[in-house]
Amino acid sequence: MKDVNYPLRKAYFAALSGITYGGVAVPVYYGSLPEDEAPVNYIIFGGLTHNDDSTKNSADTVSLMKTTIHTYNNKYNDGKAADVIGGIVYQRIYPDSHTNLDLSADGLQITGTTFSNDFTNDFVINKAVVYVDRTLIFRHTIYVQ
Repeated sequence: MKDVNYPLRKAYFAALSGITYGGVAVPVYYGSLPEDEAPVNYIIFGGLTHNDDSTKNSADTVSLMKTTIHTYNNKYNDGKAADVIGGIVYQRIYPDSHTNLDLSADGLQITGTTFSNDFTNDFVINKAVVYVDRTLIFRHTIYVQ
């Protein structure tokens, strides 16, 4: 069986790159925000989990990918940036029940994508900076050719 981790990471990075909010690019990172970066809005994807879903006739995995939109603002953050960017992420990863990310260059095929979870966290630090994070989790069934 082939490892699906890196091909799925490449597909997510390609799908999520180029998103803008308020005319400003929303950077995309895998795993964590680089130490020398401080964007107001950004996307972190990762936290991959995989489960074997093979049959006698095929080698399949079910993979979950967590995508989190991080936003912050001084004093006031109504969550609009997290919602708008989250909507764009949703459309790029799961626009409809028939469209899947393309992993064919790596000999893999996503045969199904579903939306697994969506939750928002908001918190305030020192009554000055308000953070709103929105996490979307997608489930992919991947056929390993």
